[in-house]
Amino acid sequence: MQYEIDNYILEYIEVENKYYISFLDSVNNKCRLEITEEIFDAYMTYKKCNTKMENDTRRHIEYLDLTEEQIYNKLKVQPQNMEDRYLKSLETNKIRKALDTLTDTQYRRIMLHSINKYSIRDIAKIENVTKNQIEKSIKLGNKKIKKFLEN
Repeated sequence: MQYEIDNYILEYIEVENKYYISFLDSVNNKCRLEITEEIFDAYMTYKKCNTKMENDTRRHIEYLDLTEEQIYNKLKVQPQNMEDRYLKSLETNKIRKALDTLTDTQYRRIMLHSINKYSIRDIAKIENVTKNQIEKSIKLGNKKIKKFLEN
């Protein structure tokens, strides 16, 4: 079995009962290393969580990619006038740009915590880092978003 996760390729050779990870190093040499089943499982867990987060996020941010007219038609409570629609469009664009200022790690952690309601502890466990690292990353990401939205 072979799985592609980010820039890595994970392989399980059933006949040999061995696990491998393949990737390109800094000078674009192809590397293939044997890894333990625990590391393989950790990557697979990360992939599943990351995929779930992306799917959940896509559902929440779906409206960012719609036209103004499509958004207007999907609203349960229709804005009363053109000015409301314009202001909503500006807000959506500003939020999208604020999220674009985050690093991939900050974005992933904020989405897991804020949108998917994962606890700090669960995120730390998934990413195999300390709770402090997660808290600091989320705090810095939220500061970036707040600073961007205040400008």
